[in-house]
Amino acid sequence: MKNFVAHGVLPKGRGKFWELSVVGSALLVREGKIGDKGKENRTECGDRLSAHAQAERLIAAQKAAGFLMYPVKPLPDTEDAKSVAVMAATSAVHAPAPDAWSALEKQFHHICERINEPYREELTDAMGPRFKRGAWAWDPMSDSRPCDEIDRLGDVVMGPLYTCQAHEWPYRDELPMAPLIQLDLARASQMSGLPLGDGLVQVWMPHNAVAGADQFVRVVPSAEIDRAGLTPVPAMASELDPLQRLDVQALAFQIVSWGDKRFTTPLAQGFQNYHKLKQLTTDPTIAKEIKAFDKALASLVQGSSAPFSPVNAHLFGTFAEIQYAPQDCPQPLFCFDGGAFGQEWGDAGNAQLFCTFGVAGEVSFSFDWSCH
Repeated sequence: MKNFVAHGVLPKGRGKFWELSVVGSALLVREGKIGDKGKENRTECGDRLSAHAQAERLIAAQKAAGFLMYPVKPLPDTEDAKSVAVMAATSAVHAPAPDAWSALEKQFHHICERINEPYREELTDAMGPRFKRGAWAWDPMSDSRPCDEIDRLGDVVMGPLYTCQAHEWPYRDELPMAPLIQLDLARASQMSGLPLGDGLVQVWMPHNAVAGADQFVRVVPSAEIDRAGLTPVPAMASELDPLQRLDVQALAFQIVSWGDKRFTTPLAQGFQNYHKLKQLTTDPTIAKEIKAFDKALASLVQGSSAPFSPVNAHLFGTFAEIQYAPQDCPQPLFCFDGGAFGQEWGDAGNAQLFCTFGVAGEVSFSFDWSCH
């Protein structure tokens, strides 16, 4: 039985939310007014089976009380409910959303309560979870440098990564793989408050990579990193992909620092992107509110310069849905989007390096990308 979190809203009146986290044999309930932190209550059950049975009863009771419940989301697979709560509370990535975003969420639920009945539950299910998947991010501040000037022990994008005898340059089909990104986990942990461990996490791409291909992701432990033990960059054939060119003339990117924390959200479409206004309401007051909501949303999320846009490369945060949705994925550690670093992911696509927390607190990493 997997850990999960269930979230629901009661849009009537001033609007309330109810959230249930099932972690091991414990239940964590948080409830309050939409936009507020709410109050928390913890209940210990005898075992996982009892906890899941009680969770089903509580969710059914909330539905009977009129709450609109979102699809459940997985949580880290750990037995310790307290550690999950502490991780969420102390993580800078999941700090409370900006006031402007919380106010817009309240407005969203207030409108959903009054639109025509056939569309209330549909739009609450479609847009509501995306409000909750917002997360804070840091944009990379990088310099483009010749490959032979890259610090291979630092944060690197599309340049030579750290290799040594114990962690050699990887090959696929007898060809050297392309180095995509390397991040210092201790630095990312310090910035985010998430326990990512230490060392260097690396992503390597196969020749002529396609979406869903088997990329190579590894962590080089900090205890095994030694500048004196660096091994040479292999020779690259001229016919390899541009991503894999590592001659002295090719430019790579050194991340030298990180920008100020900013909020990102996957919600990009308003009410009128789903249905025509006349389908949603015939009330001129509600129609006016919908237009104002869609305009305010667009100003916050649409375009690479919008304050809450997930476009462009960033550490943590979230990403725009293409072939898979953020709510169905682990926590992003790094997101590529918008042609960042001159890399296009197919037809206007994006890519993510994910991190997943395990039972004993261990963390694993994975990579995926998709396009239109």
